[in-house]
Amino acid sequence: MKNELAELQMLLMDQQRSLESLSEQLIAQADKVLVLERKIEWLQSRLERFNELADQDKPAGDERPPHY
Repeated sequence: MKNELAELQMLLMDQQRSLESLSEQLIAQADKVLVLERKIEWLQSRLERFNELADQDKPAGDERPPHY
């Protein structure tokens, strides 16, 4: 019985270490996602500004499709 309990404790400790490692990996991935979201937001703002400038340069009556 003591052997079985010791084995279960070892398994639980291994599982806890695995969960901690996975938690650390998940946090690292979430950090990367946040960085990518900020980059996307920045790129979107630059694209909007580019489109605004392009519209200002457009001659009157120019029938170019809208920028997306």
